[in-house]
Amino acid sequence: LASGIRSGTASVVSAMRAAAQAAVIAAKSTLKIQSPSRVFRDEVGTMVMRGFGEGIQEETRNQAKIIGNAARYLTGAAQGGISTGSTDNRRTYNNTSSVTLQVAEMNVRDKQDIRSLAVEIAGLTRTQQRGKGLRMA
Repeated sequence: LASGIRSGTASVVSAMRAAAQAAVIAAKSTLKIQSPSRVFRDEVGTMVMRGFGEGIQEETRNQAKIIGNAARYLTGAAQGGISTGSTDNRRTYNNTSSVTLQVAEMNVRDKQDIRSLAVEIAGLTRTQQRGKGLRMA
């Protein structure tokens, strides 16, 4: 029995190799793999990147609307003059501050002007908050 198993080992190994190679060839054929896999390149990778791009475009539009609304508010308020006051009544801090801004005319040429204005306001707000010992994200 042992002698028969030993003499048949080579043909069993050969059959296993042939079956494994046939499986690999079938998988490559089905997936159109030619380094790189055409299925992953043309179907999976392309669709992932299209989804990524559409997500970025949609969020860009959403953020542009938010910035546009802020700019409309700020330009409208600036034309009439604004005065704001804020009070923080926490136990360790109590402060009242106000800002007055008078603008005769404000022209917004494009989205870059709006973005620059928003960045400038954010920077001033951070500076003011740091002066009060606060930390903003």
